[in-house]
Amino acid sequence: MAEQQVKFYGPKWYPFNNFAAYAVTVEHTTYPTSEHAYQATKFLSQATENADLFPIAEAIRTAPSPNEALHIASEYKDLLDHDQWDRMKVPTMFSLCEKKLSQHAIIGYLLRSTGKAEIVENSPVDSYWGTGPDGNGLNYLGRIWMNLRSKHWEELPKESPYPNQYPPIYSDRI
Repeated sequence: MAEQQVKFYGPKWYPFNNFAAYAVTVEHTTYPTSEHAYQATKFLSQATENADLFPIAEAIRTAPSPNEALHIASEYKDLLDHDQWDRMKVPTMFSLCEKKLSQHAIIGYLLRSTGKAEIVENSPVDSYWGTGPDGNGLNYLGRIWMNLRSKHWEELPKESPYPNQYPPIYSDRI
């Protein structure tokens, strides 16, 4: 029987997580993870109004881990126009996940292998992108992956690009 839910905070489906070690290239710039790209984009999206945000975005891009990228972004969050970012964050995340999908065949294969199951980021802390501590969060990241699955179903790989091994999912940068 097929899974009713795919929960990707844990190992089997970890490649869907923004902290997973899959580099993402955006406009000729490569980020070590989609978390790096997402956090840097917060600052890049407003850097035309405030040039001081460019070095922060670069520090995020070159951070040694996704945790450190998040930490740097959190440290400078008061420099951002939060209303502006709130309007951009879901479309930005959708775009980054779509880039990750198009740049890594294993992500497409895993996405296809979810079938019609609900995809859930069962994060114990994030009630916006995941289900949060009470399990009733908004799960926007899971919704994005389900939307991408529907949008790209016909082109998703049916066979693993790693037929004799599990995909590389862990990073020494986490």
